[in-house]
Amino acid sequence: MSERWLDKKELRAHLSCSVRSIQTAMTKGMPYAIIFGKAKFRVSEVEPWLEAHGYLVRHGDEIGVTLDADIKRPGDAQTSRGRTRGDTPHAS
Repeated sequence: MSERWLDKKELRAHLSCSVRSIQTAMTKGMPYAIIFGKAKFRVSEVEPWLEAHGYLVRHGDEIGVTLDADIKRPGDAQTSRGRTRGDTPHAS
């Protein structure tokens, strides 16, 4: 049986990262295929690429994935009230 193709959301779930991180990695050369107009991925190709480019670091049985899009951006800084910009206070 051949390996299953994953879409962006399935790969996001597998790697525990954001779809934006996957899109960023695609622009940097992460392997993918276009099948019927949609980007598809094989884990057996993606994980070695992430590791070779320093985005996936293995520590024993744990796997950590860090892509540029997962890093906090200046607009994500917390305000003095502990909320991130764009958060709205909840009525209680």
